[in-house]
Amino acid sequence: MRTAPKAGHMTAADQIVTASKKSLDPRAPSTHEHLASAQSAGTRQLMERCVDNVLARMARAKVPEAQVGPAVVSHCDGPLRAVLASAIENGQAFICTVESCIDMARQRAAEKARMAYRERIGGGL
Repeated sequence: MRTAPKAGHMTAADQIVTASKKSLDPRAPSTHEHLASAQSAGTRQLMERCVDNVLARMARAKVPEAQVGPAVVSHCDGPLRAVLASAIENGQAFICTVESCIDMARQRAAEKARMAYRERIGGGL
């Protein structure tokens, strides 16, 4: 006797049917879009890890907040360029080239890093 799945849980058969319906849906993302999304997530994770490593070192050394932005931009330039290139490729920054928008991306990364550092130091982490 088959028991009903718990609320919110799909059986394997239900998952297959749902997946096949999505693959037939013209609005569903293509394989290329899924790969681009995965690549984008991977580049963001690399950037997040880089920033986290820099912030951790700086917090241990009790570096002044004013030095955080420049340090993150310097140490994480490669991952930042990869994130920007991925955003351009995925249409999220369609008016940019890496070179035309890298300064803006650096400014945003520096500001976010300063805010994260402030929280980290203020939170006693």
